[in-house]
Amino acid sequence: MKKSVFIILTAAILCAAAAAAENPEDPLPAGVAAFTAAYAEWDGDGFRRAAEQLQAAGMNEPESFPAHYWHGVASFHFALFLLDLEDPGPEVDRALDSAEEALEKALELEEDCGECYALLSVITGLRIGRNPLSGIWRGSRFKKQAEAALRLSPDNPRVHYLIGTSHYHGPDRADSRERARDHFLKAKSLYERERRTPAGGIQPSWGYDSTLAFLGDIYREGGDREEAREYYDRTLVINPENGRAQRGLMELKISEESDE
Repeated sequence: MKKSVFIILTAAILCAAAAAAENPEDPLPAGVAAFTAAYAEWDGDGFRRAAEQLQAAGMNEPESFPAHYWHGVASFHFALFLLDLEDPGPEVDRALDSAEEALEKALELEEDCGECYALLSVITGLRIGRNPLSGIWRGSRFKKQAEAALRLSPDNPRVHYLIGTSHYHGPDRADSRERARDHFLKAKSLYERERRTPAGGIQPSWGYDSTLAFLGDIYREGGDREEAREYYDRTLVINPENGRAQRGLMELKISEESDE
């Protein structure tokens, strides 16, 4: 994240803390807290409620970069939750639309937010996945968004985490898993640096546990069970409710039992 974005977020954290003391119902810090709780439990209703609170924050303060950023983050994760369902229905498209609109508003206010471009690139990739033919006109947008994210915020852990997921879930190419692994390892290192200064208020910190869980999947799929187990175990220390790590450990157990 560039210095200007950091300054804006730091100032917003201080302002939000003061405002929350005067008004405990302030939708921005309340919405961020709701998102954090929903992320820890991977709670769809929690993501939806957080997105609604953060949308209200953006409506109350249309020039607030953090409000639009967090609205985009919450709506994006609500869409991810819905995509895990057997039948996500049209609500997932509404969630993606809401996330995209919020992030584009955030970029109008802070044009060098690489993390916003990374989120938008994943949203574009998800749309292509839901409608492969749209790759004809969305493919170049996806590429430009990902390139902008890495150019503007090369040291942002969430940028590398998000780009890593795009490679992991993207077209099945010979180097897809290798590229995903490299971005996840870069994200892991950057998250560990970021975590030396504990986040507070509305400063983003999400994605670390998911990064470790994806690394577990990559090593498991590559046949390195011990490395995979180590990453899954580390994931669950950070977030005991992480479903990807839980599923990964179950897959390891089934694989080991089948070898006996």
